[in-house]
Amino acid sequence: IHLLMGYPCEGLGKVPFIPYKKGEIYIPGREIFPALDNRTMLYIYPGISAFVGADIVAGICALH
Repeated sequence: IHLLMGYPCEGLGKVPFIPYKKGEIYIPGREIFPALDNRTMLYIYPGISAFVGADIVAGICALH
C-alpha cells in the first residue's frame, strides 16, 4: 500500500513496524489509475497488524 499510494517507506524497515497511515483508504480511482472513469471509487483494505496486511485482509473477505 505504501508503494501504491506513494507513502514514505522508512517505517517499513524498522522494528516495530510503523505504517505511514492506518485504517482504510477510500479514494477516487483516477488518483492512481488515470484511465478509470471519474465515478470509480477505490477501497483499499486496512492492515490488521504488522504481519497481517491489507492483502491478507482482502483475501479473507473474498472467501466470504
